[in-house]
Amino acid sequence: MTIIGKGYTWGDRFWIHFDDDLRLTTYWGNGYYRWLNEYTIEVTWGGYFHILSFNPDYTKYASIRLWDLIYGDGSIIGEPDSIISAPMVPLNLSNQESCKILTVILSCQKHSYLWKDITKRLFRDTIILCGGADETRLEDNVLYLKCNDAYDGLSEKIMCAYDFIMKSDMFKSVTHILKSDDNNTYFTVDEVENIIKMHNEELKTQNYIGRDMVPGDFDRTWHYEKVPITSKWYYRPELNYYVPYLCGGSTYILSKTALTYLVACKDEYTKFLYEDLMIGTILKRYNITPYIMKYNIKSICD
Repeated sequence: MTIIGKGYTWGDRFWIHFDDDLRLTTYWGNGYYRWLNEYTIEVTWGGYFHILSFNPDYTKYASIRLWDLIYGDGSIIGEPDSIISAPMVPLNLSNQESCKILTVILSCQKHSYLWKDITKRLFRDTIILCGGADETRLEDNVLYLKCNDAYDGLSEKIMCAYDFIMKSDMFKSVTHILKSDDNNTYFTVDEVENIIKMHNEELKTQNYIGRDMVPGDFDRTWHYEKVPITSKWYYRPELNYYVPYLCGGSTYILSKTALTYLVACKDEYTKFLYEDLMIGTILKRYNITPYIMKYNIKSICD
């Protein structure tokens, strides 16, 4: 066991996270660390130096600040759930000549001004997700969901949507969904259909496909100015254990196999702020890992 990719408490309210390449992310800023022996490291950020000594399984540590000998301690946060040894659900596409993709646009009422353009470009096999509804309902191509519609409700929103899709008869012929954010990409129906034409075999054999992987040192405080002050995530970092996961900002594709497992774990949204990290974490339990494929949809950040 190592400390790379793990977060630890620091005092009652703060945190530190050990990235690769001996880099350190803390509540106060970035820093570095170096090993002194098997269980002891020196860490530094903001001009301060600390010595941390870990227990044998690296779940707890004791620390001393060098210049004034202030003592502290902490423990690990967000250990991953163990891999579930469950059999894979087959795609069963051998009798189909091609796949069918439903484009799912993650949006909100605040961004409803974008919907007209989205529906003009994606005029079929597309639904737009919006939370804040009293009851879940599909009107035209907008799926209004009974869930939080704010930034800290993204994980709940995406799980509610996948649950609806899997239970709805109107989506029985869908074999995959392409998840996109409402303001990060610009693509058309033709480009989605081109994915099927150019990558049909990959779609039949892969369950979790995307263009870009999120690095292990991603910003765990990205949401600080985006969540409401009443949110449990207000100035609280996303400290869930890092697993390789696909960037939703440049789209990714999920098979019905993947959706089946996600819906089975739908109530776990409460553990996650970042919905894309949630998807990767849950799928990893079932040995479903990202498959990078450079299909023709590009992010506006490219």
